[in-house]
Amino acid sequence: MNDLPDVVVLSATRTAIGRYGGGVAGVPPCDLAAAVVREAVSRAGVEPADVGHAVFGNVIHTETRDMYLGRVAAEFGISREDQDALAVESHRRAAAAAQAGYFAEQITPIQAPAGKGTVEVVADEHIRPDATTDGMARLRPAFADDGTRRSRRRAWPSSASSACRRADQPERQRHLARAPGGGHGRHPGRQGPV
Repeated sequence: MNDLPDVVVLSATRTAIGRYGGGVAGVPPCDLAAAVVREAVSRAGVEPADVGHAVFGNVIHTETRDMYLGRVAAEFGISREDQDALAVESHRRAAAAAQAGYFAEQITPIQAPAGKGTVEVVADEHIRPDATTDGMARLRPAFADDGTRRSRRRAWPSSASSACRRADQPERQRHLARAPGGGHGRHPGRQGPV
């Protein structure tokens, strides 16, 4: 029997995902986080004083994540060609979604230093709409000479921040998503230690 309450997501937002050294590189991570937290609380329609708990994490470093994905691909027999095709399709879909404006509502604009002034960063920088399977096939394997992961198949190392406002189910009925009470885990051999 699970005695944990359901949790609901009241709002969610993120910064644009910047390339390594790109648009948001000059903004400290704590400033990125503060901007999205302020926006998430505002979108939720709650007072900051009503927020009783905040949780932040660090996304696993891209190269380490890719190493684990290579293990999963090997375990399940996913070929280089299939991974390349999925990567190209992922970039194609991301480019189409960005072009259609689907990400605009998610993104909290960030003022970032640029030259002697600032620039407003409002669009993801890591999407490669010109990616092709031929281009992917020319990339060298990463992590192992005979590996199935390629060095540039995935998006470039990047900088970004995101936040959501959660609440116990009884607190609010209007929400974006609901997570039943309980916990979650991951397979340590595939994604590293918990």
